[in-house]
Amino acid sequence: MLDDKIYQIAEGRILWFNFLKKKGIKSEKKYIKRHVNLINELRKRNEINSHRYLEAWYKLRIFPLDEKSEYKADYPTRLGNIIQGYEKYSKSRFGIDSIFWWYRIWLTLDKEIRGEIDRSLSKADFAVYSSFIFYILFIANLIGYGISYLIGNIFISIYTSRSSFLLIALLPIILSRLFYKLSLPLHRFYGEYFKSMFDLHKDKIINLDRLFKKKEKKKIEEVTRYLQYHKIKCFNCGSLNPGDSDNCTSCGARLYRDE
Repeated sequence: MLDDKIYQIAEGRILWFNFLKKKGIKSEKKYIKRHVNLINELRKRNEINSHRYLEAWYKLRIFPLDEKSEYKADYPTRLGNIIQGYEKYSKSRFGIDSIFWWYRIWLTLDKEIRGEIDRSLSKADFAVYSSFIFYILFIANLIGYGISYLIGNIFISIYTSRSSFLLIALLPIILSRLFYKLSLPLHRFYGEYFKSMFDLHKDKIINLDRLFKKKEKKKIEEVTRYLQYHKIKCFNCGSLNPGDSDNCTSCGARLYRDE
């Protein structure tokens, strides 16, 4: 139930202090710049077949591209930029909105292929969820440690010392970091599946344009607008009006919903 919220936090989209978000994005930009400089340096030395050159490209390709086809960092976490990288892939390469079209492509896939992609995503999900759970446990441990310290260590003095209890309290953050690191290659692997779907099915999407004439497309657009937003577009001035209007609220023209 918390799938979307967990990912929003892990990507750095919500519940991040502004200064932490800026610091994270700055760090990711430095990471990109460092590898871009390394690639340029190795090119000058004619070492384009070296392991370092190929590895630098491997690390850069996880990031999304800007309008100039240069790598950028939109989020303060590596996970956020990996996900942004493969979700923006179809838009930058083919002009296709991946979020909208993914579900349409998904329904055309064979059951076996869907199962393989699901298994890939489930591994990545498991790592992210585990990281999140251990992080929450770390916070809970710190709160528990602080309370016990303030009231004289009543609850833990019988079983352990303060130092060993603090060590136990810190263990979840180590595991959280470990699972987070493990989630990165898993998401990159899933991302290749995601991108491949658009490489293989882009022609089907593009060819949909031929299924409708201009007049039919306009009618579909009007019906969609009415059903989804309960709005009617005025043919005269182009403004949007409430679905139960007979006349345009901007120019007064008749809204011919029955034509």
